Amino acid sequence: MPTDPAEPSGPVHRVRLLGLLLPLVLPLVLVATGCTSSAPDEPAQEQDPGPIAASERDVKRLLARRERAIEHGRRAIFAETVGRRDRDGQLAWFGVLDRLPVADVEHDVSGIRLMPDSQVTEVSLQMTVRLRGFDLKPVAASHVLELVRAGGGWRVARDRFARSQVMSAPWTMADARVRVTDDVVLLLDGASEEQADRLVRLAEEALAATRDQVPFDWHDRVVVLAPSSITPLRNEGYQVEQIKRLGGIAVEVDNRAGKPVGRRVLVVPQMLDESDDALRTLLRHEFAHVAIGERDRALPLWVSEGMAEWSSWDGQLSFRIATSAVNAAERGIRKMPEDAAFRGTDPGRAYGIAWFALRWLEDEHGDGTPWEVLELARRNRWADERAFSKALEKRWGVSTDELAQRSGDLIDDTFE
Repeated sequence: MPTDPAEPSGPVHRVRLLGLLLPLVLPLVLVATGCTSSAPDEPAQEQDPGPIAASERDVKRLLARRERAIEHGRRAIFAETVGRRDRDGQLAWFGVLDRLPVADVEHDVSGIRLMPDSQVTEVSLQMTVRLRGFDLKPVAASHVLELVRAGGGWRVARDRFARSQVMSAPWTMADARVRVTDDVVLLLDGASEEQADRLVRLAEEALAATRDQVPFDWHDRVVVLAPSSITPLRNEGYQVEQIKRLGGIAVEVDNRAGKPVGRRVLVVPQMLDESDDALRTLLRHEFAHVAIGERDRALPLWVSEGMAEWSSWDGQLSFRIATSAVNAAERGIRKMPEDAAFRGTDPGRAYGIAWFALRWLEDEHGDGTPWEVLELARRNRWADERAFSKALEKRWGVSTDELAQRSGDLIDDTFE
């Protein structure tokens, strides 16, 4: 049986080795002790440099590897940048990004600091991602990375981000699943994924209807989120009671400077249990907001929400309106709803009045008149209610409040 060459092989060998060494070692010791009576100098101990922060160069190199990995779908390379602590989470959202049409990724670092009493470097940054064909410009989300030394380099031990940014960074949605077509990016979760085929079909039908209506060029490809939980909306700041009154929302997303560069649509979970007709109508409403885009910043809220509601029902053989709007019409409507009414406890009343105000204009002044209202406002930037009311009166002979009265009359006649 072979023996370890570093280990002597038996007692005879060991005794012989000691016998040979002793005569040599003893004189050396005697000479050494006779040379001086002072103790020998102790070797200098190395100073512990303490925690070391990642340099700007280290951070840039690490982030550049992550950018290339995401852009080219290189999971193995991305995994090499990830530490143990948050590994599963980071690899999970990389997997979602890998299924999205990512065009480019950038990191804009705003701060690098060594965290107190630790070996962790904290990096604050904006991560911008542009989805090819869907984002005209990169969309930003704030991140804080915790870096640790590993294997002679640096790795991301943890990636922290605000959950309220799920619209900007939908791949961070819990348990995110992806479905992509030429015109629609749909993000779901494990519980809503079973509705993927249905939602894609309805989204494409709604998108086609919106394209047929809108008389100007717009970026007609959409990103839609359909979670099974209200958590993303609660993280956006919506209260549970508000969420119950919503069907969906079109949310603006920003670039790294905080300027809006697009919109994404979120379908409230309760709508997933509705009929195809109801869900298709909801999507048409939200897609109208996407189409209107920046134009609706020049409008009172009754116009932008009325436009979306008018667009969602236009051309359909039947439609529904809130009972509260019908009841208000029976009593007589005197004023157009204020902006707060669309976010209050009875938004259906406000939506109904705004919608039928535009229907009345179309009935009286011809097809497409609501789009003329929008264009008039876009050219003159009339977000001020008084100025807008005067413009309406000059062009179509009714002030805002008079238009609300006409809306009430039309509601009453329609639902008599």
